[in-house]
Amino acid sequence: PYELAGFESMIDPGIAIGHRIMAEAGALPEEIRIKRQLDAARAVYRDAGTEDEKRAAMKRVAELDLKLSIAREARKKFFGA
Repeated sequence: PYELAGFESMIDPGIAIGHRIMAEAGALPEEIRIKRQLDAARAVYRDAGTEDEKRAAMKRVAELDLKLSIAREARKKFFGA
């Protein structure tokens, strides 16, 4: 399935088509890959039972959130947005 909805409004239509082709071929942009990992890490945090598990899960969420912010900023600089 095509999972780049929302990105098209931020980028050139030609690039959006390229992203769609990449997504359909299974090659996702870094932001999408990190977003998936972040969603999974948040689910681990929600399901954590102990304070130690919650602390470790929150650390992972924070790391991924930072990586996602960096990837978004890099995309903006690259595309001049």
